[in-house]
Amino acid sequence: FKPQAGESTSIQYILSADARITIILYDITGHEVKKIVAGAGSNGGRAGINSVSWNGKTIFGQTAGNGMYLYKIVSGNRVLGSGKIVVFD
Repeated sequence: FKPQAGESTSIQYILSADARITIILYDITGHEVKKIVAGAGSNGGRAGINSVSWNGKTIFGQTAGNGMYLYKIVSGNRVLGSGKIVVFD
């Protein structure tokens, strides 16, 4: 996706029950770029289909540079899923 053009991307997943969810995005060197937290029962932490968006901003408020980013979806100490996102501006 192209965050400098104002685009955002969505991370979609299914939960079997309400849960507090943390989505951690990393650059390819393993450095944390962004952390998104959703409370149990709120958008991103509800039982069923969830969709959380990322506007490409890092934890420092800067726009993420071109490249591949990895993410983990975590609840408690358990990784529920993972994936890749590509930024190309």
